[in-house]
Amino acid sequence: MIEWFWAFIEAFRYYPTIVQRGWWKQWPFLPLVPERFIKFRLDTNYGMVEHGWKRPPWWKIVLDTKTFLTWRRKYRISGKLHRSSG
Repeated sequence: MIEWFWAFIEAFRYYPTIVQRGWWKQWPFLPLVPERFIKFRLDTNYGMVEHGWKRPPWWKIVLDTKTFLTWRRKYRISGKLHRSSG
């Protein structure tokens, strides 16, 4: 259960790094993740989106996301994860 808590906290740390810069300058004035990034992540995780891709069950996506965020937290704590300066 504590692993879910830390994954949730890590999601808040990760989210600003994937939101499009200058999001407040264009409609809908929300910090949304670019659609092309979501398609890229789904394609690299589950296969070809444009070629007959069938979305996995929601619980699989949630568990995969938790696994990624748990890994990212451990990697960040180890000192190997550095934010880009750009």
